[in-house]
Amino acid sequence: MFKEYETSYSPVVDSDGSTTYINITGLTGESMQIPYTLKLTVIDLKNRIHHELGIETSKQKLLYEDKEIENNSTTGRIATLGDYNVKPNTTICLVVCLYSIPEDFNHVVFDLYWGYPRSGKDYLDASCLMFSGTTFYRACDYYYVRPHPSVRHSGDRMDDFRKQGHHTIDVFLQNIPADITHLFFTLSAWSCPNISKYRNPSLIFFEASKPNKSLCETSFKHANNSQAVVMCSVSRKDGNWKIFQSGKRSSGNAHKYGPLKETIRHLILSGF
Repeated sequence: MFKEYETSYSPVVDSDGSTTYINITGLTGESMQIPYTLKLTVIDLKNRIHHELGIETSKQKLLYEDKEIENNSTTGRIATLGDYNVKPNTTICLVVCLYSIPEDFNHVVFDLYWGYPRSGKDYLDASCLMFSGTTFYRACDYYYVRPHPSVRHSGDRMDDFRKQGHHTIDVFLQNIPADITHLFFTLSAWSCPNISKYRNPSLIFFEASKPNKSLCETSFKHANNSQAVVMCSVSRKDGNWKIFQSGKRSSGNAHKYGPLKETIRHLILSGF
């Protein structure tokens, strides 16, 4: 149950008498606005986000000017917006952690799927793009099904009964090279200008030994007018892997990765 915290912070008022604000926006379209004050703690800000958007505080990653806003300052005390020089009427980006992968996991599966068009069946392409920092390493897709021992692509798996197309990507976490920091999972249209005719592009994550137990899932409807969507990222920090929701729209596809790589590099540089 969410606990509300009483605060005595006074919002900053511009010279014309208007209240200033901080905007909170997520990559999947969620947004909120709160009165601006430098004394607002990061913990209280996360509690407000939980109250307004329903996202647990432990699953929130907040980014401001390409840096993560953490609960505590470098000296160990509770951090405020002032500690990060957050300016009035600016935007903090909200990134949602879908799942923290336990250290003993190895073989995991990302099932990326989509609904058939209203007439006939057609294909989207699921890809896994591996990065070391902002440097592209390799892509795992329908053509390069095993570019490295740590990743494997299933090829097309079409379910005519449910009218769904699936691409599954198996990841062997313990085989990922030590310098790889990010795996980005994307869905893209091959011959169509966008993915609008494919219903409800989605992703399910599970441990390979327990395929019927979904550990996290996400789907997007806002990305229909784009050629591709970055579904999620798996990022390594301090030896631990976490899955972050994305939903970032992009141009590019499995035939032409250049625009997708640039979109992903921008996400990495922004602290994603």
